[in-house]
Amino acid sequence: MSSSDSVVIGYKYFLGLHLIFALSGIIAVRKIRSGDKTLLWSGNVTSNQTIFIDKPGIFGGNGVGGRGGFIAHIDIMFGGPTQGVNSFLRSMKAGKLVPSYRRRFGMVLRYGSKGAYVGNTGNVDPIAMLATGSDSTETEDWRPDLRWIQAADAPYPDINPVHIIRDLIASDDIGMGLSSSIVDSVSFAAAANQLKNEGFGVSMVFSGASNVYEHIQEVCRHINAIVYQDPSDGLFKIKLLRDDYGLSDLLTFDENNSVKKEFSRAGIGEQVNRVVIVFHDMSAGRNDSVTLDDLALNDLHGGSPNSKEVKYTGISSKI
Repeated sequence: MSSSDSVVIGYKYFLGLHLIFALSGIIAVRKIRSGDKTLLWSGNVTSNQTIFIDKPGIFGGNGVGGRGGFIAHIDIMFGGPTQGVNSFLRSMKAGKLVPSYRRRFGMVLRYGSKGAYVGNTGNVDPIAMLATGSDSTETEDWRPDLRWIQAADAPYPDINPVHIIRDLIASDDIGMGLSSSIVDSVSFAAAANQLKNEGFGVSMVFSGASNVYEHIQEVCRHINAIVYQDPSDGLFKIKLLRDDYGLSDLLTFDENNSVKKEFSRAGIGEQVNRVVIVFHDMSAGRNDSVTLDDLALNDLHGGSPNSKEVKYTGISSKI
């Protein structure tokens, strides 16, 4: 082999990507990550624009054990009513019709004509982003004073869960598309105000895998509430289940007005003595957990934990 012969010691991978993250409703992009841990960019983009990320060594560079880096122009597209066709997508489909992707929030990753430089291995970590969403255009004018809730230990505000439920009922984009007049403003405003006072916001992502009713039930599970359609007036109403009642006002069921058909009780060994609560740490971009132990029951179990995991991944604050 002559000294002029070249030796291939690795490859650089370039990839053009068009990612659709959500329906319209995203109002700000805060962070872009590669996978769960690698922060590619942080800032505050609120309208269509292109950002440039130039980090050729962020995955370890070209040295031994390194995976290269990341270089890309990222076209952030909020899907507004006047959004035009992306120039990179048009160049990739020369001579073919390319949609403008209005009413869709997405990003196009490119770097010249080759696409974005995504590293020196064929395995590309998923591109993730932290964004702020709002109510849909059909419902965004309802009680803006209660919409955002900022937790003490969260870097960005969450949305009021009542606004999510109202959106799921009235939005044409993500909900049932019913008239907002079918939503009881009194009970919804009271619940939204209470959650605001509690500092109880959520950040949730809904996919098409579940229907709207299941989405509503998932929000209710997080905030301990019920949503129902009142047969007396046909309106959707909401009730937060809280310690706000008097015992004397409750119905009493006993041997005088009820009949016991079946009875069972879990044994000591079957009772849960440890609860693991999973939430989503917004700052870190990954799920975290808090563990609660019943020390007395743990002692009865001989020190052996009988755990139950409960997921509240719409909650982004430990407090």
